[in-house]
Amino acid sequence: MTYGAIALGVAYSADGRWLVTTEFGSEQVNIWNANTMEPVLPLGDDRDGRVWSAQFSNDGRHLVTTIVPEAPGVGMLAVWSVTTPESANPPYPLEVRRVRSFPGQIMGFAIAPDSRYLVWADASKNIWGSPNELYLWDSTGTKAPTRLTDDVRGYGGQPVDVTPDSRGIIVVDVDRCVVTYDVPTGRKVASFPTLGPDYKGPSSWNLKLNLSPDGRTLALSTPSLSGVQLWQRESGRLLYALPDEVGGVSCLKWTPDGRRLAVARSDGQIAIWNLAEIERLLRELGWPPERAHATVMWYRGTNSVNGRLAGVQT
Repeated sequence: MTYGAIALGVAYSADGRWLVTTEFGSEQVNIWNANTMEPVLPLGDDRDGRVWSAQFSNDGRHLVTTIVPEAPGVGMLAVWSVTTPESANPPYPLEVRRVRSFPGQIMGFAIAPDSRYLVWADASKNIWGSPNELYLWDSTGTKAPTRLTDDVRGYGGQPVDVTPDSRGIIVVDVDRCVVTYDVPTGRKVASFPTLGPDYKGPSSWNLKLNLSPDGRTLALSTPSLSGVQLWQRESGRLLYALPDEVGGVSCLKWTPDGRRLAVARSDGQIAIWNLAEIERLLRELGWPPERAHATVMWYRGTNSVNGRLAGVQT
């Protein structure tokens, strides 16, 4: 498929049958047949705006999208129900209708793996460089979303994630500490710093984060937005960092087996890092992953490690 617009986001349904795409310059979302790449259904209005991200729930029953209008105004996070038509000759193979919407400047959200909870960061009450508000919504009830904090850092599509057991919400606060909130209670239950007390380098307000499928490792863009750090989530130990490169980090995604990490950048480049192989090589070099606060960084072309890591990035 050749896409004739600037795509802001793509996502598969959990069963792999459907693909949703969002684009720069339009509030419309398109659903495609993932096998034939034929268009299935357009959603929303084809007016100026941006649908920053879209994601299917794991149970396949819902689609969530975030819309930011081009003209001054309030954006929206929309929840759509997804069902299979019961009629013999339906106009579309899917029936999709909007069932809930929440106003705000919402560019990043996460659906809990159990498909019950939805969390998002809202910047509508702030300006660039100010904290965002964090909201939690239980899709099985009738209550309004709960505001957990107004101390969330981040701008763009990946400021929040949910642990595999659907009980923890991961964000970064204004001091660049990684914070965990408990879903059942909404309380802050853990935190660890990612900057030293004497750090005086760049610290972009924009950031991207993504938990590994097993929830043990957090991939987090560096303060400069040029590299990626790998943190042990429960202990708060920095394991190692991928090198800074040209183009800011725009998206981070793990493979389902947790062995590789895709890093997309603002210059259009996408690198797939074989983390399992990196960790094997680092162990050969005497780096013990279990050692507290062990950190390893390397930069291509600057030391003897370069030659052994040349084939790690694919």
